[in-house]
Amino acid sequence: MENNPYKTPTASDPASAQSLPMNQSSDIPKIFGIIHIVYAVIGGGMGLIGVISALFLQKTGVFSGIEKLQGEGGSMEGISSYMDELSRWSLIDGVVKIILAIILLFAGIMLLKRKIIGAKLSKLWAILRILSVVPMSYFSTVATMKMQEGLFQGGSAAAATANVTSLTLLGAIVGNIFVIIYPIVTLVFMLKFFLKDSLH
Repeated sequence: MENNPYKTPTASDPASAQSLPMNQSSDIPKIFGIIHIVYAVIGGGMGLIGVISALFLQKTGVFSGIEKLQGEGGSMEGISSYMDELSRWSLIDGVVKIILAIILLFAGIMLLKRKIIGAKLSKLWAILRILSVVPMSYFSTVATMKMQEGLFQGGSAAAATANVTSLTLLGAIVGNIFVIIYPIVTLVFMLKFFLKDSLH
């Protein structure tokens, strides 16, 4: 059979089928799968450290002698209770991070395998992560501010209290902004428009 240079290749022609362009699947699942796994390992590790630290502080009674200490211009009585409250919220925050890390890790593995459940778990993780940021940040920040107010009592320390409180609030706001960036990006790129039917 002669090759005709003017003949258009068709799928029914075995000789020319190999020259037809292949449907290109999106690389987004692979990219996000890798990022998910790295993000999950880091987040889960931080959560585990937080849980271990909180349990250690609670079990060893590190805060038991704090109320005997005196600060310049004010008393430190009751500070241990604020630290205990902060430790409890650190423990809860650590457990939440570990649970979310497990979901994200499984989602990343499924995305690498190009399974549609990977996209669904990614969206679930992103929504849960965004929803968890506000309450966890609020309660931990309030506990931190209470402890700081107890540490800096008295007229000479009033300015220090205001400055530390402002820095704490600013740090919480900036930190939350960075935390929710990746979940938002994940929600956007897990849309079918970007995936282009590359999952099954």
